[in-house]
Amino acid sequence: MLIVVLLGNQDKEFCECIFSNLSKKRTVIFVNSNGISKKGSGKELMLVSYPEKCRINADTVLVILGDECKSVPSEINDGIFIINSKNKRQAELLNGQNYLAITCGASPKDTITYSSRTDDETVLSLQRSVKTLSGKTTEPFELPVNTSVNESVFATLASQAVLIIDDEYTSFQN
Repeated sequence: MLIVVLLGNQDKEFCECIFSNLSKKRTVIFVNSNGISKKGSGKELMLVSYPEKCRINADTVLVILGDECKSVPSEINDGIFIINSKNKRQAELLNGQNYLAITCGASPKDTITYSSRTDDETVLSLQRSVKTLSGKTTEPFELPVNTSVNESVFATLASQAVLIIDDEYTSFQN
C-alpha cells in the first residue's frame, strides 16, 4: 500500500482537499490527530498527516511538504517529495538530499502546473516526463480535473502529482 505523508502544519481545508481529491480515484485511509477516516474505492493508499518531523520506516513514501515544514525525514529509502515551488524553504530543505522532488505551482519550470483554471475546473499540465512507482514513464499531458472555487491550487496539483506517480494516468505512459 502506498503511503502519502502530509508533513508540516497543514490547515484542515488543505488536508480535506487532498483527501477528497485522492478518494475520487483511490480508497484512502486518512490518519491524523483527530482519528482515522476511510473513503473512496479502488487501489488503497494511506494518507497520514504529521505536524512536524517524524520517523518513517517504509520503502517508498510520497511526502507532501506543508508551508510550515521545518525538516524532512532522513530515514526514507525511496522518498519522493512534492513541494510548492512558491515556498523556497521547501527546496532548501531538500538541497543535498538524495530524493526526487516534484515541484507544483504556476511556473513553467514546475513539473506539474496548470494551463487554465475556472471556479469548477483546473486543466492540469504535466510539463516533463515522470517515472511512476511501477517504473513506467508518464509523458507530458494536459487533463481537465474537477475542482471547487475554494480549493488551494497547491492541494489540487499535489493530489494529482500523487495520482500521476501512482500510475493513475496510464494512457499517457510509454
